[in-house]
Amino acid sequence: MMMAVMAAGALVSACGGAPAPDAVEGTQAGGAQGQGAVAADAGAAAGAGTDAVAEGAGRDGDRDSQGKSAEHRHDADRGSGGHRADGSGEAAPVDLPVDWEGTISTQALPVSGGTQYLLMNYLYGAQQTSTSLTGDEVAGQEFFAGQQVECEGVASLAGSSASCLLTDGSQELPLEARLVPTAFGHSALLLSVDEDGLTDLSIPQDAPLAFWGTEVAELEDVTAADVEGAAFSAVLMADRPDGDVPPEITIDCTMLDGGAHATCEVAGTPDGGGDGTWYATAQPGYRPGVSYVFSELPA
Repeated sequence: MMMAVMAAGALVSACGGAPAPDAVEGTQAGGAQGQGAVAADAGAAAGAGTDAVAEGAGRDGDRDSQGKSAEHRHDADRGSGGHRADGSGEAAPVDLPVDWEGTISTQALPVSGGTQYLLMNYLYGAQQTSTSLTGDEVAGQEFFAGQQVECEGVASLAGSSASCLLTDGSQELPLEARLVPTAFGHSALLLSVDEDGLTDLSIPQDAPLAFWGTEVAELEDVTAADVEGAAFSAVLMADRPDGDVPPEITIDCTMLDGGAHATCEVAGTPDGGGDGTWYATAQPGYRPGVSYVFSELPA
């Protein structure tokens, strides 16, 4: 399945507030809306994520889907990929770096006993190329929009994280903030909320990441077109929160493991900053609907 995204004024987003754990209702524009946040029920299967968070974020424009499958190779010296979604169990020839094994790029987070979700706060302006943010800078993000958040430590591209406490009404939720690279050479805050306690996220070194959700509730119902829509916003939001994008961006996704994984070929982004092969792994998100972490494979 290949989606040619015809964008007339494609990205529309606001930093918006961090979603409250019980605020799982919302709408989406153009098939993909939000800041990459999502909600996972305590008993939900690992990897069944949900949708995006920033209020008013999304994509306008038409989609033109065509049938076309992407080809990927497998290298015995690299990690194994998934299996084909047709249930045949045949190993998919996806070339994954060995050091991705056990990271959020390839493995779903263990299911928590309580509220659990990932969010991605894309950074803009002076912070767009940040290599580190203090706890106060993390807590001061407009993204949280009035939510009570206290953080300590430093979130850095070098791997350190800031430990935060997010208060919503009477509920206090531990939150881990990691600074990660994104497309276009920019940075974003990857936020992990887990009522059971801070999650020690394992993140691949130097791999650009992105995060976005679909509107599909069940993993087995997700199609390549759904993942393509999520990939569009996940990758492009790293460049800018709103405004025009190129007239045509092609995204070609191949489903793996019944939707638990996918590979997406992205081309036509501004200055090629988001072009490449992105490997998608379903992870818990904020709103109902399956969400994906997208990780760019080395060229």
